[in-house]
Amino acid sequence: MPYKDPIKQREYNREYQRKRRSKDGYSSKIGVTAEWKLSTADDLKSVLETIVSELMCDTESDLCVRGRVVASLLTVGVRLLEVGSIEERLERLEAKMLPVSGGGIRK
Repeated sequence: MPYKDPIKQREYNREYQRKRRSKDGYSSKIGVTAEWKLSTADDLKSVLETIVSELMCDTESDLCVRGRVVASLLTVGVRLLEVGSIEERLERLEAKMLPVSGGGIRK
């Protein structure tokens, strides 16, 4: 729909593109909803595994593009593994450092 006012045309096009992108979003393919929250590194790992498996099964996209995307996601995955191990170690340390009822710190 043509507009005489360029500002109105820009606003219309911006809204149109937003609606179009939201309908074709990748998140609808993997079942991620707006209410779904990520709270730990394990949650992120499960999402990453789902995306990588979807990419590996995709035969329509270019092999080079898939390779670059998978390599990038695996880099993120390695970082998640590091964060997950640090998170576990921190939880164990916090459990040891909980205050004792008689005062002081548990050893």
